Amino acid sequence: MGEYFFWALLAIFLIISLPGSALAQNFGSWRPPGSAEEAAKARELVKSLSQIRVRHNLRPLEPDLDLCKAADLMIRVLVEKDPVTAAPALNLGRAMDLAAPLSQAGVRGQVVSEFRMYWSGDVQPAVEALLGEANIKKDLLWSVFSRVGARVQKLTKSRTAAIVILGAGYIDVGHYGRQVLELVNQARAKVGAQPLKWSQAAADVAMTRAREIVARPDHRRPDGRDWVTAVQEAKLQGSAFGENIATGQREPGEVMASWLNSPGHRNNILNPAFNRLGVGALAGPDGQLRWTQLFLTQREDN
Repeated sequence: MGEYFFWALLAIFLIISLPGSALAQNFGSWRPPGSAEEAAKARELVKSLSQIRVRHNLRPLEPDLDLCKAADLMIRVLVEKDPVTAAPALNLGRAMDLAAPLSQAGVRGQVVSEFRMYWSGDVQPAVEALLGEANIKKDLLWSVFSRVGARVQKLTKSRTAAIVILGAGYIDVGHYGRQVLELVNQARAKVGAQPLKWSQAAADVAMTRAREIVARPDHRRPDGRDWVTAVQEAKLQGSAFGENIATGQREPGEVMASWLNSPGHRNNILNPAFNRLGVGALAGPDGQLRWTQLFLTQREDN
């Protein structure tokens, strides 16, 4: 009994100590871009953001050097275009295009979100103010985000600017596709429609279309042809086909909610004639996911 009690206490101690240990390991040797003072502030900022995640039972953020490079490129543009005197105490605008700095920094295939902020005085009050902004709080506490890049810029003696980029790292497209299939079949079950089966051939075409809607986010292909020509080129056999596309949703549940709230997309999902589904998901150069569903009707022996 005494030995069991000892090991139970040790386990509790380890669980309690893990977040702090992880934070120390993540941020102790990390050297963000900027001067020594700016780098120290960036570490303080990101550590504070991670502590908020830990308080909500999420893993702390891992510093990502490529995301830091992108943040460094962005803050140069921000400081040039946004005079200090015009900036509010906390500027959460997101008008800057992410594709160029992400590409220059070598960031590809990551889902990302960016925010920028200005503050005077200490970092901690500015970080706590972020939690009052619904979109920022949602991003910060989004479980898919696991990486972070930050660049702090000292503007004046008392004024500081920062850009923070949150990243999701590698997205398991196959897992996401299967999750979408499960959610589709849950929706179909509610209206008495038969479940769809996974089609890898359709998923391959859906991935082709996901790459294409990075350049042209509609049902026309980049060269102007209709989407169904991608099916024809792949020689995918079927008597009926349907396509749903979406941009920006980060998880299967989010994109499915969006599709189900749109009559045309919902009709494809619930169409009793379809019996196969393939799903494509791809992070574009701007860090936003592109989604494609390809529905089809095939004979069972196919």
